[in-house]
Amino acid sequence: MREERGLSQLVFTERIGMSNSVFSRIESGKRPIEDNEINIFADLFEVSGIR
Repeated sequence: MREERGLSQLVFTERIGMSNSVFSRIESGKRPIEDNEINIFADLFEVSGIR
């Protein structure tokens, strides 16, 4: 969704207040995503998360 909306990793992480290196590891599958992070991403994209 990030790429579909034309957001770079840097812009995306600035908007959600996350370290770019942490997000890069999540996106590459090297670090699992936490439930609260799913909700943060969902809020930004205006989709359902897990609550």
